Amino acid sequence: MTNCSCRFSCTSVGVILSVIVGVVTALLTVTGTVVLAPVFTIVSVGIAVGFFVVLLLGALFGRLGCTICKRKALTAILVGLIGVLLTAVLLLAVGFAATSILGAVVTGLLLAFLTLVFVSVACYVTCAADCAD
Repeated sequence: MTNCSCRFSCTSVGVILSVIVGVVTALLTVTGTVVLAPVFTIVSVGIAVGFFVVLLLGALFGRLGCTICKRKALTAILVGLIGVLLTAVLLLAVGFAATSILGAVVTGLLLAFLTLVFVSVACYVTCAADCAD
């Protein structure tokens, strides 16, 4: 039990949800239904850098991970942020064809990591609201 008042781990649900989003995105990209614009990739980098700054400020001026629930959510957030940055740099640096399999996999990874960031932040906020330290 990693959440304060729940029987299941919110972070585990977030990982499963992000894998589903990544696979669906990769399938839609390889069929040509979804084409990722470079603007979205740049916005994803901006979101990741913004979250990094917020986490850094929180680490400097407060206690971010005082419970196991918060620590697991923070770990998932950091993994997601690093994944977003790496896949976004790869997508911006290498030109993939619209329906290439490798491009679809990298696009799916980008959306999976971005989903992991958002869901993990929601888990962190839920845990911080439920737990009284």
